[in-house]
Amino acid sequence: MSESKNDPENLQEWGLERFLTSEELNNCSWEERMEYEDKLKRYRDWHNIIAYAREQGMRRCIEKGRKEVRISAAKILKEEGKTVDFIEEITDLSKEEIENL
Repeated sequence: MSESKNDPENLQEWGLERFLTSEELNNCSWEERMEYEDKLKRYRDWHNIIAYAREQGMRRCIEKGRKEVRISAAKILKEEGKTVDFIEEITDLSKEEIENL
């Protein structure tokens, strides 16, 4: 899951030996527990940020692909002599985008 050489990937890189059980956590001192929970929160936040970034990247790729399909369709319709208004309605591209094809 590591994005680059410097990105923390495993628990040890976050200063965590392993996940603690509830019983183990209850046997920790207040300071140990707060330190553990802080490290665990940072670990989880990091992984959530990476997951969110990947999801957004995939969405952008999908949207870019959809736009490319609409542009291709507009080119074909334009070559067939369809009106700009018709192409705009079908492809949801702007008049300017269609005219610039």
